[in-house]
Amino acid sequence: MKRRKSAAGSGTQLGRKRRSGQILKKTGDATSQSTQKLVVSRIKDAIRDGRLVPGQRLPEADLIEELKVGRGSIREALRVLAAEGLLELEHHRGARIRTFTRDEVWCLHQIREVLEGLAASLAAGRSGQTHFQAELLEINNACKVAVADGSADQWLLLNARFHELIMQMSGNPCISQNVERSLVAHFRILGFRLLTKDFMERSFNEHLQITDAILRGDSARAEKAMREHILTTRSLIMSVPEHFFSPGNNGGSERLSGSGGTILERI
Repeated sequence: MKRRKSAAGSGTQLGRKRRSGQILKKTGDATSQSTQKLVVSRIKDAIRDGRLVPGQRLPEADLIEELKVGRGSIREALRVLAAEGLLELEHHRGARIRTFTRDEVWCLHQIREVLEGLAASLAAGRSGQTHFQAELLEINNACKVAVADGSADQWLLLNARFHELIMQMSGNPCISQNVERSLVAHFRILGFRLLTKDFMERSFNEHLQITDAILRGDSARAEKAMREHILTTRSLIMSVPEHFFSPGNNGGSERLSGSGGTILERI
């Protein structure tokens, strides 16, 4: 009897923590947890490639209708994203995509420079992973085509995968977990179609230098090349007009089911 009482008390504690915004789930709720993770993933992907913009609202009714999931899973997913600093939850107004300040983006890129530099160094030290090598070269080939075509949309997706793969190659999962927030902020800005063909060409050439250092097992050169690459990207982002960082972004009133199509098309 005492054991059952203890388990119940534990469940109450977890529920209390979850309501306070911490990302905890009760055991035995695998289906709900899986649905929540799917919603979180779909929203993050849309933020990364610019389909959801800073200040944009995410009406629960629209999310439920288009993603075909329950209100509970939607609300849990929104709480998770808010806890990660990607959304703001406003009383009686719901969720909206958070707008980062210029200073926040600068600080996030400082962290990203160090962590992704470390990832490249570690990846070079594990360069014998042939399956990763093949994918890295495949991404670079696809990036070359995207640059030649001037396809910013395709380049954004491939660029994201390039960085994700190097973090995977590092063998340290803590790096990607800590970089993710800065990456989302980064792609939100680039997603505004500010990319020029000149920038994509320069970035692609930097990717080639990083790849070469990794495949040759040169950890020091790989780290240096990656850190310089992040600095180049930060310079681009810092050059955008102030309103891209402003809470008064015009995207704030845009509904997901408006002229841009349904959530499934956008997310």
